[in-house]
Amino acid sequence: MYRCAKTRSCVDCHTLFAAVHATSQRCPPCQRRFVNAETSRRDSARRRRKQASTAIGDALGVTGCRVVRDNGHRCRACGRVLWVTNGKARHHCEQCEHVRHLADAITAVLGFLVDAVKCEWRECTLCGRPSAPWRGSTCSDACRKERDRAKSRERYERITGVRLRPATGDRPCKFCDRLVTPDHGLGRGRSVCDYCNLHRRTFKARAMLYGVPYTHVSRASVFRRDGWRCQLCGHKVLRKSKRNKTTKRLHPRTASLDHIIPMVKGGPHEEANVQCACLSCNVRKNARLIGQTRLF
Repeated sequence: MYRCAKTRSCVDCHTLFAAVHATSQRCPPCQRRFVNAETSRRDSARRRRKQASTAIGDALGVTGCRVVRDNGHRCRACGRVLWVTNGKARHHCEQCEHVRHLADAITAVLGFLVDAVKCEWRECTLCGRPSAPWRGSTCSDACRKERDRAKSRERYERITGVRLRPATGDRPCKFCDRLVTPDHGLGRGRSVCDYCNLHRRTFKARAMLYGVPYTHVSRASVFRRDGWRCQLCGHKVLRKSKRNKTTKRLHPRTASLDHIIPMVKGGPHEEANVQCACLSCNVRKNARLIGQTRLF
């Protein structure tokens, strides 16, 4: 579909011409002369600005001096001409913007001080001591943390229905009669004293700690005797230890040496009282009497 040309009168020579575009006001010869005149006018203005910037730079001894063209966009505070970048420009220059930010900061501080003087100090919700108005409902960081812990305990009790009770005091060590102080206010924490935790790392140290007989036992010979099979669950165990790449924990099927009668209950460390067990079964068994002593 072709658009029909509309006949119009040129605004310069008043001759009739076929206007193809809706915004055409001049005939083609007049339009060419008008465009050339506008281009020459812009070029001459650009040359004058360049000459002025060169003259000002030579007079002041400054290189790279440029004359800003007045585009009608000025600072609202001082009236300085501002640059227009991609059709966008700021409302204030850098100096006026810095002064405005500084004034806003001073006003905010003065307003905060006035509000602090006018406001009355309140009591802390935990300890009852006077609390500054800018600290909220608590007087210090310790009270704030304790308030957050109380909220967490209340939320846990509301969701699970389990009531959390505080620790009653020190607890006895699970391997000796020494008292162990819990690390957490709710009683969670260590159940083994420092002495037992230090001396339970080897079978010889554990035997000395519990006062049971000790005989050197080869782990490889025990594993070969039991056919590299767990004597509690019956599954095959790994001959080489393997760890998880992310958590760095041992594989549950890792071979371990288990005491049929636990050493804490008087079981000796000898070949007749040990057996091959996977790590998961050994940990699950703990200090219980599971299994039958071998008859050799």
